[in-house]
Amino acid sequence: MLVGKIIVEFEDDKEAKLFYEALKPEELTAPSYRSKVKISHDVNKLTIIINSKDVSSLRASVNSFLRLLNVLGNLKL
Repeated sequence: MLVGKIIVEFEDDKEAKLFYEALKPEELTAPSYRSKVKISHDVNKLTIIINSKDVSSLRASVNSFLRLLNVLGNLKL
């Protein structure tokens, strides 16, 4: 099993919590049956851990979450 980890640090915990709440539903509906996702929130930090069966599904899942983070970052929350 391959593991990818995305850690995003924020200036304040309010923004970290907003991102966490927006992404949490994605944990239940992972992009693929070949990947499992765990999203956690700590003070000023968001962590996304992706476990995948192969490199291509890991890359696809990482790209999906990076795209979602980019969209959320471009929104005026």
